[in-house]
Amino acid sequence: MHFHYELKTKPATALVHIWANVSSSVIAIDVSTEKHSASINYQWTTRKKDFASYIWTDLTPFILNHKGMLEYKPDRDNKVSKDDNHTAIIIDGYNWKHISKLCYLRVYNLSDRKVTGNLVVSEYQEQNLITGDILNKCKVFKEVFNKSKGGSISQEERNDKELHGPEYTYGEIEVIYFIDLLKTVYTKKGGVFWDLGSGAGKALIAAALGYNSFDEICGVEQLEGLYTLSIETINKYCTKTNTDRSLFNVIKGDMRTIDWSNADVIYVSSICFPDDFIKELAEKGKSLKKGTIILSLKVWHPKSEYKIINNIQLKMTWGKTGLYIIEKL
Repeated sequence: MHFHYELKTKPATALVHIWANVSSSVIAIDVSTEKHSASINYQWTTRKKDFASYIWTDLTPFILNHKGMLEYKPDRDNKVSKDDNHTAIIIDGYNWKHISKLCYLRVYNLSDRKVTGNLVVSEYQEQNLITGDILNKCKVFKEVFNKSKGGSISQEERNDKELHGPEYTYGEIEVIYFIDLLKTVYTKKGGVFWDLGSGAGKALIAAALGYNSFDEICGVEQLEGLYTLSIETINKYCTKTNTDRSLFNVIKGDMRTIDWSNADVIYVSSICFPDDFIKELAEKGKSLKKGTIILSLKVWHPKSEYKIINNIQLKMTWGKTGLYIIEKL
C-alpha cells in the first residue's frame, strides 16, 4: 500500500514518528522523498549491520522507548521499538530540507495472510524532546554562544586577508549530535581532545559539556578573529560553570605545524580541505599514539597507518554530512 505525507513543521528540526500496530516480522515500511522510489528502507530485520561497536549508519541520539514514544537517550541501544505487537520507526526531517515537505510511505505485507492495522504518522521538534541532564547542557551551550557570530567573523577576515582557499570554509557542529558522537566513539574517561580548526570553539565546549570527562581540551585556529572569539567563549563558559580554565588550551596557528600528537580524540571539519592538505595532516598524524580516534569529514591514508571503523552521516549546521571514524594503528 502507498501513502504520502506532508511535513507540517520545519524539516531541519523535525523528527517523524511512523507507527503501525502490526508486528515488524509481518510488515516492512519504506520511506522515500520520491513517489516511486524506496531510498530509505526500514525493514528492520534485514537493515541492522554491525560495525564493531557502532551499530547504526545514521548516528542519532533520538530513539523510541519501550512505550513507543520518542525520547533523547545518549545510551541508546536501538532505534526501533522492541514491542513485537507493532512496528515503529523514526525518520529525520532533514532528509526533506532541500527537496520538499512531501514524503512517501509504502507498507509491505511480509506474511502469506491478510494483514490489517492502523498507520499513524506524527511529528516532533527535536528541541521539545530534550529533557533532564542533556537539556541543561544544551541550555548552557546556547547561553554561551547566544551572541556568537563565528560565520560572519570568519567571512570578514577571509575577505580582508584575501584567503580564498577552500580550507577556510566555515561550518559548525550541532551540539546534541556531537556530544552523542563523542560518547559513542570514545568510551573511556579522561584523555585529550583536539579540534583542528576550532573556529568559535563550539566543538571544544561540546566536548567539555559531554560525558567523556576529558583531562584536556585543545584547539588550533589560524584566523585571528575566530581565535579571539573562542578565547572569549571559553572564558565565558568557565565563569558560568565554575570550570577550571586550565582544562582548555587553544593555540593560534596552522594545524599542519603545531603539535597535537598527545591526542586521544581528534575532530577535524575537513569537508572542504584539498587533497594535498589532507595528505599533510595524515603524514603529521603518523606520530599519534596507537588507538587515537580521528573524526574527519574526509578519509586519512595510508591504510597501514589508519583504519576506518565506520563512515556515518552526522548532522551539522549546514546539513547532514559524511564523517569518518578512524583509528590510528
